[in-house]
Amino acid sequence: MPFIPRADTKRKPDLLDAYAFTDTLMLLWYRAPPKDLLIKLSRQYGRRLLFRPLLRCRRPTPWLMKLQQPTTTTLEALSDIQHQPTKLPTFVVHRVDIAVDFLCRTSTEAELATEFLQHRSQQNYRLRKHRSQQVQTTAYAKNDPKARRNICIYGDRRSKVTGDWCVHFEMRFRGSRACKAVGLNSILSLIEGFDVMTMLEYQSKLTVIDRDKLDRLVEKLVWNTMHRRAQVTRHATSADRASPTCISVATTENLKQPGHSDEIAITKTYTRRHSVATTPNTHPHVLKKVRNLICRVLSDEYSLLSWDTVTQAKSIELYDTFRLLRPCLRKLEWAGFTQPPIWVYFTDAIFADRALTPRKLVVPNL
Repeated sequence: MPFIPRADTKRKPDLLDAYAFTDTLMLLWYRAPPKDLLIKLSRQYGRRLLFRPLLRCRRPTPWLMKLQQPTTTTLEALSDIQHQPTKLPTFVVHRVDIAVDFLCRTSTEAELATEFLQHRSQQNYRLRKHRSQQVQTTAYAKNDPKARRNICIYGDRRSKVTGDWCVHFEMRFRGSRACKAVGLNSILSLIEGFDVMTMLEYQSKLTVIDRDKLDRLVEKLVWNTMHRRAQVTRHATSADRASPTCISVATTENLKQPGHSDEIAITKTYTRRHSVATTPNTHPHVLKKVRNLICRVLSDEYSLLSWDTVTQAKSIELYDTFRLLRPCLRKLEWAGFTQPPIWVYFTDAIFADRALTPRKLVVPNL
């Protein structure tokens, strides 16, 4: 998707409503689940059900079950199984994907809102090794598919809730520890619902690049660079700077010695002199080098940035690449972008027709 200059930081996308739901649920069974449960789930979900054993583990063999858009009946049945009084747990929640669909009126508005979120959203609690990734029209907060926490954003598909154009913002939690840390280790929490706005503010944030702060930080970086270069030059002796550097080059030639018929290899050493080239340590030169470096690193295959358009770069790229420039990121509130998302879950009737029509929803009483 090409970069859209109209998706600037000052324009708020025109959104309708926001719906949150469970997009993917993966369970780790310590033993094989009942056969009647598997038969009912495979008839209901079809290809949206993935069930396979972990053969490399010890016996009894654990199983992985993956469900796409689980229904209310399925969640209630799994909750009853999970809370049975047994010595060992029947299964644990291994992965949960919480999706938020920000509805838009047209595809153009959905595209603008997608560009806004992909350039301005940023995942919290990141390490130095974490890097974002862009795969065609989908943006990921981390390039590791097995990351414990990840964020996925795309806007080229219709909403799974209403069938309208939307921006799909998905928070992925992989592993039982990651699910337990956010309170999603129980199926009952997915049925009753929770405050999705609080999760959005805790897992991510919206940031923009402040031009004034960026200029001040770059100016400070330039003066520090000039100071370090001056210290390195000051430690060099005046004799080393004045005299040219000598480099010895050894060459081998085949020459005939007097009185000998055979050729003898004689090694001759030549001395070549050259002068040391010093880079100018002036403020305009260093400032230009630093600006070009920042623009070159923040540019990607979809947009080539200059210093005039550097504020249109992705905030997460600036955060991951330049630690000294992080203070130039100004935080925005999620409440200024959208209203609190409504937690919904699907019923069994909506899966009869796979067409993009408005689906029947159930909104729990929070």
